[in-house]
Amino acid sequence: MKVLFFVDDFKGGAGNVVQIIGLELKQRGYEVTICCVGGTTPGRHDLDGIEVIRITRRLSGKINYLSYISQIRRVVQRVSPDCIISFLFGISALVACAIKKGKYRFIVSERSDPRALKPHGIFTYLTKRSYDMASNIVILFRAFDCIGDGQYKSKCKVISNPVVTPTTRRNRISNPDLISFITIANDTPPKGLDLLLYAFSIAKALNPSIRLRLYGSNDGTHLQGIIDELGLIDSVELMGYTNDIYSVLNNADVYVLPSRHEGFPNSLCEAMSTGMACIAFECHEGMEELIEHNVNGILVEKENIEELAKEMNRISFDMKLMVELGFNARTAMDKYSVKRVADMWEELIHNKQRV
Repeated sequence: MKVLFFVDDFKGGAGNVVQIIGLELKQRGYEVTICCVGGTTPGRHDLDGIEVIRITRRLSGKINYLSYISQIRRVVQRVSPDCIISFLFGISALVACAIKKGKYRFIVSERSDPRALKPHGIFTYLTKRSYDMASNIVILFRAFDCIGDGQYKSKCKVISNPVVTPTTRRNRISNPDLISFITIANDTPPKGLDLLLYAFSIAKALNPSIRLRLYGSNDGTHLQGIIDELGLIDSVELMGYTNDIYSVLNNADVYVLPSRHEGFPNSLCEAMSTGMACIAFECHEGMEELIEHNVNGILVEKENIEELAKEMNRISFDMKLMVELGFNARTAMDKYSVKRVADMWEELIHNKQRV
């Protein structure tokens, strides 16, 4: 059976999920093709046996969308898939314009909270069209079934992201005199890295020995400006983009998710899977499905900087809590194993329903 994935790039969380699920389906005997629409970032995984097609930007402005649609149509015609799975509403809108309704099993996969991120302009109409054409719409949490103002609830299917569990447990022995906090996110407003810096500044006033490392793409000026303003030059490091996620996680003590809004927070779950204690803003109701407060992590009221600082201090002074949260976090991630999530995708792919 041929499955064709469309995604924007391999750099973000959606691209990583496509790679993981694509590889698992390939191992199960599927013929898998992944098409990146506009993205050129190398994958995090060895995609041997999976054809990767990259559609590049050829023109500017709205004409570029027509170019993308034309190129997508050619990819679909060449691959001739049994099922098309499109990630992200912008990409799904373009794919829907390139295919005929009813000719393919078409699954749209949304990666964000629809209350926080909505299409604009012509994509408002095109996204609705893609939902109308879709056999199913994959959402990450049941709270997200309000997509399209709730009119597509019957099509919505909850499939969480897969979490690749490391084969070895964390062996880092934390130094109570030098607690290292970490987050992995690109510097965009939804990720709330500015909020984390302000919270860290408050926490550091009570515990000067704590440290913070920020991994992810940034322009080097916005975050550095805040670091300079708060006098954090000696305690905060901008580490840049990394593909070596688990190595990075294994060399820190506590993961912090300061997002204003999220879909399924991949980096948080990767940290939990290593047995790392985590603190996260409760940016939507689905976070309670991932973290049970004070059992396998710490949840903080959304955008509450003072509360985040308080919890960072609490855990930095309580090694027993840090270890217990980390141990329970690893166990909690078992239900998001690649096998379980791929089973759900496989069941959806073979659903005979047509729209």
